[in-house]
Amino acid sequence: MKKSAILFLLIAALPCLADDAADLRRLDRELVVATYTKDASWLAKHMSDDYVLITSAGKLKPRADLVRELATPGLEFQPYEPAEVNIRLFGDTAVITGRIVQKYTWNGDRVEADMRYLDVWVKTADGWKNVAGQASAISIKKEPAK
Repeated sequence: MKKSAILFLLIAALPCLADDAADLRRLDRELVVATYTKDASWLAKHMSDDYVLITSAGKLKPRADLVRELATPGLEFQPYEPAEVNIRLFGDTAVITGRIVQKYTWNGDRVEADMRYLDVWVKTADGWKNVAGQASAISIKKEPAK
């Protein structure tokens, strides 16, 4: 009886886990789109107030600094997609890892950054919030823009 009750609870929880994983996969892609479209309102809605990014240079960048940087005149991204995405759920916390190749112009340079990323999401009463991120460079190519 006890084993069947536990099995029932696990089976009953599977749809919730599947829904959370689908929501997180959607949010992961939306985060990419919000970055290359420089959508500050999306970032404000889906990132915690105390969000911090650890950049590929090892610097800490709070959400406000990230939003300010994305608004820099002359910073222009080409659209890109997340790849190799892996979502791991731990109750109301999720860890998402993946890979992106960003191509952008900034400060007179054309940059191609092949990066691995990790984002930590926490489920709140308002939905999933991104609380921390980290980017690690696989390679960064920089050349003067023409």
